[in-house]
Parts: sequence; structure tokens; C-alpha cells
Amino acid sequence: MGDPDIRFYHLTRRGLTAALAALLDKALSADRRAVVRAEPGADLSALSRALWSGPPGSFLAHGHAGDPPTARFAADQPIWLTTGGDNPASADVLFLLPGADGAGDGGFALICHLFEGGDHAGVTAARAAWSAARAAGHDPTYWQETEAGGWARKGARGS
Repeated sequence: MGDPDIRFYHLTRRGLTAALAALLDKALSADRRAVVRAEPGADLSALSRALWSGPPGSFLAHGHAGDPPTARFAADQPIWLTTGGDNPASADVLFLLPGADGAGDGGFALICHLFEGGDHAGVTAARAAWSAARAAGHDPTYWQETEAGGWARKGARGS
């Protein structure tokens, strides 16, 4: 696999769960599988409940190790929630939530860092991850949430 497409999504309007749900829906619409990696110790059950109760008409099938009914079918899950490096369904998209460990992100074609503009620590961590990606020879892209709730690419690649 070649270099991953690394994107940084700056949330300015929606909350983290709503923005994540929209991005996951896009990934599933493109017939991709995704891993959502949260910070160590995160309550994956709460994240799972939030995804199950998304907007009307949305259906984001997913599972996580803390949920025995879905964990039994981990390899079949289109979205896998984790705090570690597991990827039981061989997903090619990785969503890194604020505080998540970005180590072990090899094997993904697309890596998406999500961070909220009002979270100073999250912005600082995103900047550090951006610098690390650049130092590793990658050309990450920066996407900012628009007034309409979409995403606009800002700045030139590699800047």
C-alpha cells in the first residue's frame, strides 16, 4: 500500500459525534470499512449509543470489543470502535478522535484526525500530529467545517 491520505478535520460547528457520524456515513457510502480509535479509557459504549441514535434515516452498523454481541462478529463490522490498535475487519479508514494514540496507524489508506476548535489541548495535539506527518514525508490536508455543515479544504497541500 502506498502513502496514506492523511486529513485533519477541524470541527467548528457540530459536536464530535455528529461530525464523526457524517464522516462515517461518507466512508460507508464509498464501500469502505472504518476503525474509530478513541483515547485510552474512553467509554466506547457511550460512543456506540450516540452512533446508534444518530439522525433519522442514518444507520451506522458498528461494534466494539466491550459489546459481546457485536464483538463475536468483529470481522464483519463495517465500523469498529476501539481504544487500541485492533482492526478486526481489515478496515482501510482510520478515524482518530481527540486524545487517541496515533501509533500503529500503518495499513490504512485514509487517516482522519478529528479535533474541535474550542479544545486548546486538542488543537495543540493536532498541530503536533500534523508536524509529525510532515516530518515523516507525508502531505496531510486540512479541512475546516463550513457554515452549511460540509467541509472545505483550506491551504495548499504540504503547507
